[in-house]
This record gives sequence, structure tokens and C-alpha cells, in this order.
Amino acid sequence: MKIPEWQYPLYKESDKVVYVLLEKLGKSKSYPKLLGSKDEIDGFLKLLILSQKMKDYRKFRDIALKEFKKKEANIPNILNESKNLEILRGIDKSWAIFIQDKRLCELMDNFQDAKIRFIGTNGEVSEFFVRFLLSQLLQDWRGPLMAVILECLQDKKVKLSNLNNLLEIWDYTKIF
Repeated sequence: MKIPEWQYPLYKESDKVVYVLLEKLGKSKSYPKLLGSKDEIDGFLKLLILSQKMKDYRKFRDIALKEFKKKEANIPNILNESKNLEILRGIDKSWAIFIQDKRLCELMDNFQDAKIRFIGTNGEVSEFFVRFLLSQLLQDWRGPLMAVILECLQDKKVKLSNLNNLLEIWDYTKIF
């Protein structure tokens, strides 16, 4: 069996471009101002996490990054542009080939149904966005994703500072 392409860090050219942007954001800590309500920001963060279940997970990432390149990231614009992205329930056998993938799909369905509140500043939201995408881009995506989901399901009011500390485990780049 051939190892799937998504097992390789920075497999595609677009991933390399995204890495450079995320590195710049992370090192500078100069994040855009977030425009949107608390509910919209919570919805954005939940969609960010759930987007990893999509076969073409890069679609949401690229929509969000267009806004995060600006001085002000318009969260309602991100949500509006993402409204047609489908996150199917159950196990997508076209990519979920390992037992861990199948179990993670089931866990993500539980996460999708949960009402999660994210507590933190705009800076912590942006830092989580960058850290989460870096962990998915540079690592085996399962570990960081599962850790974040389990933390969210454990306490439905999750502090972004806790999630950022959790993701620091996978930051071997030391960008932050």
C-alpha cells in the first residue's frame, strides 16, 4: 500500500506558501483585528477544527487565510464563503483508511453536535488559528486534532490559552 500524500509535511506547493504565511504571522504576533460577534468567532473556530474532516481540507484554510492576510479579518465573510463546504457525518472511506481515522471521524461527529464556547482574546483566537494550521500542516494531523477535540468535549467552555498551550507540544519549529 502506498503511503497517502497527506502523511508528508508540506507535500504540495500551496502548503509551502501557506507555511511561509503562517510562519510570518506566528513570529510577528501581529495578528489582524477580528471582526465578528462572539457567536461568529465560535462558529469560525469550530469550523476550523471540523474542516479537517473534509477530504479537501485546504478549501476552508485558504478561505480563512485570505482574511488573515489583511489588517482586519472579517469572520462573517469567512463563514459566508464557507457556507457551501460540506462536512459529512460518518466515515468517508475515500480517505479514512486507518482505524485511527475512522475513530477520529466518529469523535468529530460528537464535536460537531456539541455546543462549544471558546474563551479568549482576539490575539488568542488568531494564535490558535495559526498554531492549529501549523500542527495540521507539519505533523501527523491526528494527534493535535484529537487533543483539541477531546479538550473541547471535556469542558464545553474551553480557554484558547489552554488549547494554545496544548498545541505547543507539536510546535517543533519554535515559531512562537
